[in-house]
Amino acid sequence: MKKLLFILLFIISSVQAQNNSLFWEISGNGLSKNSYLYGTMHVSEKVSFHLSDLFFKNLLAADIVANESNPETWSDLNNLMKNNYNDSYLNNYRNNTQYSDFYLFPTEKETIKTIFVNDNTFFRNMLSGVEGDQADFQENTVLDMFIFQTGKKYKKKITGLEDAKESMISLLNIMGDDATPKEENKLLLMKIIKNRNPTEVMKEYYREKDIVMLDSIYKLMFSKKAHDALIVNRNIIMTKSIDSIAKTGSLFSAVGAAHLAGKDGIIELLRQKGYTVKPIIDVFTEKGKTQKKDIEAYFPNPNFAVTNTSDGMITLPLYKKTVEENQTLGSPDFTNGGAINIKRIPLNQFLKKDNDVYEPKSLDSLFFEKIAGDIIQKTYFEQENYSGYDIKNITKTGNNQRSKFFITPLEIISVSMNGPTNYVRQYENDVFENIKIKSFKTNWEKIKPKKGGFEIELPAFNFVFGNSIEKPNNIEIQAYDNTEKGYYFLTEKTINETSIIENSEYEQQQIHYQFYLQHDIDSTNTKFDKDKNTFVSASTLGTKKINLKTFIAGNKYYLLGTVNASDNNTNRYFDSFSPTPILYQSKNKVFTDTLATFSVEIPEKENEKLFLNLAAEKRNSKNTFEDSGNFYSFESETKKTVDLQYYKYSKYESTISNDSVYRRFKKTFLNYRDNRDDDDFEENFNPNFTQLPASQTSLLNTNMHSKKGFSKSVWNKILRNKNDDYQILKESSFYDQDKNIYTIEALVSKPNASQAVKYKVLYRNNAFYSMSSLVEKNNPDNDAFVEKAFTTLQLKETDKKALSEDKVQLFITDAKSEKDTIRYSALKSVNMLTIEKKDFDKVSSFLSSFKFKDNETDAINTLIGKIGKIDDTRVIPFLEQYYKNEATKTTVRISILEALSNQKNKKGYQKVNELLEFDLPLPDNEYEIKGLFYAFENDAENSKELFPDIFQYYSITEYNKPILDFTNILLEKKLITVKKLNVFKKIILTNAKLEYKRVLSWNQKKKIDKEDEEETVEIYDDYDSRNSLENIVNYMDLLSNFDQNNETKDLFDKIKKLDIPELNIELLRLGIIHNKLSEPEIKTALENPKTRFITLNLLLNADKKEFVALSDDEIAASALMNFTNPALQDSIQLLKKQIVEHNGKEITYYFYQISKKVKDSEITQKQLCALAFIYENKKINPLAYNMLSLKEITEDENLEEQYELIINQSLNGNHPRASFVKEKAEKQTNPELEF
Repeated sequence: MKKLLFILLFIISSVQAQNNSLFWEISGNGLSKNSYLYGTMHVSEKVSFHLSDLFFKNLLAADIVANESNPETWSDLNNLMKNNYNDSYLNNYRNNTQYSDFYLFPTEKETIKTIFVNDNTFFRNMLSGVEGDQADFQENTVLDMFIFQTGKKYKKKITGLEDAKESMISLLNIMGDDATPKEENKLLLMKIIKNRNPTEVMKEYYREKDIVMLDSIYKLMFSKKAHDALIVNRNIIMTKSIDSIAKTGSLFSAVGAAHLAGKDGIIELLRQKGYTVKPIIDVFTEKGKTQKKDIEAYFPNPNFAVTNTSDGMITLPLYKKTVEENQTLGSPDFTNGGAINIKRIPLNQFLKKDNDVYEPKSLDSLFFEKIAGDIIQKTYFEQENYSGYDIKNITKTGNNQRSKFFITPLEIISVSMNGPTNYVRQYENDVFENIKIKSFKTNWEKIKPKKGGFEIELPAFNFVFGNSIEKPNNIEIQAYDNTEKGYYFLTEKTINETSIIENSEYEQQQIHYQFYLQHDIDSTNTKFDKDKNTFVSASTLGTKKINLKTFIAGNKYYLLGTVNASDNNTNRYFDSFSPTPILYQSKNKVFTDTLATFSVEIPEKENEKLFLNLAAEKRNSKNTFEDSGNFYSFESETKKTVDLQYYKYSKYESTISNDSVYRRFKKTFLNYRDNRDDDDFEENFNPNFTQLPASQTSLLNTNMHSKKGFSKSVWNKILRNKNDDYQILKESSFYDQDKNIYTIEALVSKPNASQAVKYKVLYRNNAFYSMSSLVEKNNPDNDAFVEKAFTTLQLKETDKKALSEDKVQLFITDAKSEKDTIRYSALKSVNMLTIEKKDFDKVSSFLSSFKFKDNETDAINTLIGKIGKIDDTRVIPFLEQYYKNEATKTTVRISILEALSNQKNKKGYQKVNELLEFDLPLPDNEYEIKGLFYAFENDAENSKELFPDIFQYYSITEYNKPILDFTNILLEKKLITVKKLNVFKKIILTNAKLEYKRVLSWNQKKKIDKEDEEETVEIYDDYDSRNSLENIVNYMDLLSNFDQNNETKDLFDKIKKLDIPELNIELLRLGIIHNKLSEPEIKTALENPKTRFITLNLLLNADKKEFVALSDDEIAASALMNFTNPALQDSIQLLKKQIVEHNGKEITYYFYQISKKVKDSEITQKQLCALAFIYENKKINPLAYNMLSLKEITEDENLEEQYELIINQSLNGNHPRASFVKEKAEKQTNPELEF
C-alpha cells in the first residue's frame, strides 16, 4: 500500500508544475479566435474567486459564454431531483389520514411566519449569496453563475456544454453500491486527506490550482462506474461542444475543476482533437478587482412584463420566467441575480367562532424578527378589499430588499423582491407601484378547472389554487361575498386506493363528522341523496351558520362549504356544482418494460421517471431463477393513477392452467381485503391507547385458543355485515391461443358504494400482469386515461415456451452446470419445483449420484420432502435406502422421516418406526425434532400408527416434549386410547413428580414477599421456570387420561396447592373437558374473580350453561380481571355502562377506572379501561367480547369524550380511513410550497 501511494504521489508531483492552473487558453486547429476554459468550484465561498486580470479581460471579450449547462434550463431538473421512488403508492394507502386532508383551520402564527421566507432554495443556489454569519466570507453567487450573469449582462451568446437533464439522468442511475469505490482506493484516499475534512482538502487543492490532485481525488472517491458518469462521459460530451462552439467565435467556458486534468480530462481530449491548450498564469491587480466590482454593480433593465396569477387575484410586472405552484409564484432575473417571490397563505379566519377579522397588527408584530437586516421604511396602507404593509429593508451585507404584504378577507399575500446590492432600489418602483389586487364585486362567476372535473358558480372575489395544466394538483377554492360577509370554499382531493371500497354514504358522512369534530361542533340537518351521491349538513360556528356538501366521482372527492352565507346563496352555490368530464391534455407515449415484456400508452410528462428508468429498483439477489415482480403506478395530470402489478413465477414452477389463474384472481378480487377468518378477533388498534400485553392465562393470549375447551371471541363473526361484501359486477375472460395470452377483465364493487375497481389481468408463461384503477361504479368506462391504459396494455413477443416443458429435467441440467451462478440459483430454487410420479426415476437418480456440497443440504432436504409426497410404491424403499446410507447427515435423516409422513398412510409411519429403531437422529437443533413432530400432528389420523412404539424415546431429552405434545393431541382427538400407554404409566408418573419438584423449587425461589404490600408476586419469566411449567402441564394433560389412582390424585392435589395461575387454569380445563369437575368445584371456580371468566368460557364451550348464573356486570368485571390482571391493592371502579346499537346488533360497553399506587410514591396512577360485549337475548354474550385497551387518565380529561371515541373506534374498525380524534390545528396547516 505504501509503495502504491508513493508511486501515485510521484506521478502527481511530476506533472503538477506544468498544470497548476485553473485558466486555460484554447487555440490552433483552425480557430479564428482564441477560446478559454476555466475550472470552477461550485460554491459561493471566496476560495472559488481567486481570479486574475486576464480572466475578466477574456470573459468580457468573448463572443460566447458557456457553463457546463445553461442555468436557465435548471428548473427542468426539479422533478428529477425529487425522490426517485413513486410516491403515489404510499399516498394511496395512507388510510386514516385521507379524510383529514379536508380539514381547514384558522391559520396559526407559525404558518404565517413562513410568509417572510422571501428566497427559496432553488433561487438562492442559483442567483444570490448567503446572508447571516458567513455572509462576509461569501460572494454574491457561485462563480459559475457570476460567469453566466456577466455573459447575460453584456449580451454574450449564452449556451451550455451539455444538457443538464441528460447529465442528471446518468448520475441518478448510479445508486447504492454502484457508487462505492474499491477498498484500496478508500485507503489511498484516507492517506491523502490525513483525517482532514474531505471538503476542506478539496478547497485546499483548488486554492493551489492543483487540478491533477483534484482529478486523482475524484478517481479515488468514486467507483469507476460512478466516476465515468460524473466525470469521464460528461468530459467527452463537453469537449465535443467546445470543439463545435469555438469554431463560431471566441468561447469562454466554465466547468468544474475536476473535469480538467487527467488522460480523460477536457484539456487532454481537446489536445487529442488537435487544439493547443496552454495554462494562463496571471495576477489579480486593482484593475481586475475594479472590473469585478463594475460587473457586479451593473444591472441592465430586466424588461418586466405584466403578469396575472392563474386565478387573477394578483396582477403585477414580473420577469420573463415564472414558475407557479399552488400558493407560490416565483420569477427569477437570471441576468442580474434578482428574484420576485409571491407567497399566499389562506387565512381561513371565517372558521373562528368569533367574528373577528385578521388584525394587521398581528403581522406587524412579526416584522422586527422576520425582516432581514434593518427596516428603513414601513408604510401601512388600506383599501376596501385589502390592507397591509409596504416595507423596505437592507440586509447586513448591503443587499436591498422590498416586500409588500396584502391582507384580504381570504388570505395574506406577500410580494417580495430581492437581489444583490442596489438592484432592488433601482427597479422596485417598476414592480411595486403596479401591483393590483382583485377588487370586490357583486356578481358571481363560473369556474371551470383547466383540466375539467367540475364547474361551479361562486362570488367573483375568489382565489383558486392548483388550477394548472402543467402540474397534477388538487383544486382549492375560496370566495368572499362582501355584501353579506359570506365565505365559500371548495376542496378537491384525489384518492386512488383500490384496496378499500367504502360505503359512499358512510364515507361522506364521516368527512362531515371529522370536519365538524375539529371545530367542536355537531352536524344537523344531514341528508344523503343516493341518486346524486351527495351528502349535505349544517351546523353553527359561534353565531355563524356553516353548511357542508360532499360529492364523490370516481377517485375525486369534493367538499363544499359556506360560512355566514344566506340560505339562498348557499343553495345557489351548492346547486351550481356539476361534475364535468376530465380534460386530459398531456401527450401520451408508449412505455415499454423490456424486463417485464409489456408496453402501455401513458402520459409522458407525468411518468417521466418511468420512461427514464429512474423509478426502477435494481435486482440484487444472487438467485437469478427465483420469482420476481414489480409495482407500477402510472400517473395522469389529474393525479389519477392506474396501477399495474407484475409477477413472474420462478423458473421451475409448473405452468398454471388458465382455470387456476381465473380461480386465483376471482378470489383476489373478492377477498383481497377480507381474507381473514370470519371469527378472527383482532383488537382495534388505537395509537392513543396502550396495547395490553396478554398474560399467560388471559383469553387475549392467542396461545390459549389452541387448547381444547377455550375459544376466541366471536365478536367479528357476529358483527360482520355480509351485505357489504365485495361483488363482481362484470367479468369476462378469453384465451388468445396464437399469442398464448389469457385475459381476465372484471369490475368489482360493494352494494352501497359509488366506486368500483376495474381490473385487467394478463397471464402468459407463468407471469401475470394485473392492472387496476378506481372508477365510477355506474360509469366505469368514462375516463380516457384509464381506458387508454387498459386498452393499450400489451405483452411483447417472447420466445414461446412449450407448455409441456420438463421442469424437473431443466432443474437437473441447471444443477449440473459448471457455472456457479446457475448451480447456485437452481439449488436455491428447488422449493418451487413440482415433482410427480413420472419424475421419480430422474429425481431419485439425481439424489443418489449428484455430489452435493456441504452448504447445499437444504436442497437435499427439499427434494426428499417432495419425493415423499409422490404416491408410488418405490418411494418408501428409496427413502429407507437413503436413510441407511452411512454418509447421510442427521438433518437429512430427519427430512426423510418427515417425507415418510407425507405418504399419509400406514406403511409410511411403520417405516418411520423402523428407521427410528435403526438409528435415532439426534440433531444439534431442537427445532428440527419439533418440526418433525409438527408434521406428525398435522396428519394425526395416520400418524397414530406410531403408537405405542414411538413412546420408547420419550425419555430422551430432545424427544421428550415433542412426544408428550404429540401424545396429548392424539388422546384429545380420541385417535388412540390411553391403554396403549399403560406400560409407560409408572415412568410417566415418576417423571411428572420430578417435574413437580422442579416447579416447587422454582415457586419457592421466585416468590417475593412484599411486607409493605398486600400481595405476593409470582414470577415465571425466565426460560427454565417457564419450560418447567410447560412440561408439568404436558404431564397433567397426559395423566388426566388415566384412571386416577391415589398416587395420581396426590400429585394433582400437590399441583393445586402450588396455586400457580397457569396450573390452576389447566386443572380447570382438564376437569371440564373430561367432565370430572364437581359442581362445588365449578362453583368455587366461578366465585374466584381470577378464574371466573376463564371458567365461563370453558363451561359455555362445553355446553354447560346451567352452571352460569351471573349478572352482566359480574361477567364484565370477571373479564376485566382476566384481561388486565390487576394487583390486589389496585382499586377498580365502574364509571359507565352503555348500550349501543350497531348493524342491528346491540353492544354493551363497560368503562372502568383502575387506580394503581405507584411504587415508593404517594402518587396514584389512574387508567381508563374499556371492554364490550355483544348483547343478545337480553344479556351479554361472554363469548363475544372485545377488549379496548388501556389509557392513562389525566386530571383534566373529558371522560365522556373518551367514551365516545372508544365506542366509535371499536365500531368502525372496518373503516380504516375514518378517524375520531380531534387533531391540533398546527399539525393540519400545511406550509405553503416552494418551487
